[in-house]
Amino acid sequence: VGLLFKRNNDGLIVDMHKFFNNPDLFDSWRLMQFLEGFGLRYQQHEVDEMIEQLVQESLVISAPGFQHHYRLVS
Repeated sequence: VGLLFKRNNDGLIVDMHKFFNNPDLFDSWRLMQFLEGFGLRYQQHEVDEMIEQLVQESLVISAPGFQHHYRLVS
């Protein structure tokens, strides 16, 4: 459930989740889709590891109340 935007000229994909009142949330699958829009291919476990590294570096946080969703630290 959600919205998917795809730019025609280069195929960039932004796949929004169903939490429309929380547009700053993201999950690993949607991040992977976004990166693929730039031609960057990663396996799911690689993206999960990247997000975990970002959490450890305090660049993103696990979003309370939203299992497996994250947000940038502001």
